[in-house]
Amino acid sequence: MNVGAIGLDIAKTVFQVHAEDAEGNKTDARDAAAICVAARRPDMRSVAIKSEAQQALRALERSRDLLIKQRTQLMNGLWAMLAEFGVVAAQGAPRQRRGASKDAGHGGPRH
Repeated sequence: MNVGAIGLDIAKTVFQVHAEDAEGNKTDARDAAAICVAARRPDMRSVAIKSEAQQALRALERSRDLLIKQRTQLMNGLWAMLAEFGVVAAQGAPRQRRGASKDAGHGGPRH
């Protein structure tokens, strides 16, 4: 059910600001109590609900960030393995791609 369609004003609260309201160990009951206390405060900020398009765009951005991080990890691992064999490879994606195309016909590592 889309609550906004029936005229109710929906807002998400920024709960991190009021983390000091949560006392002791985290439990569902204490979280609920802290949310109730924070919601009653007049200085409580709220953020707008994101549209499906905005959520999809952010998901795409997070996926891209993850792929870039994984690519960097892969290149660093490959660079380290090549260094163990004494092969000095250029750091950085564009330089590694150029170097890989030049060295493609050389076979295995040299001892």
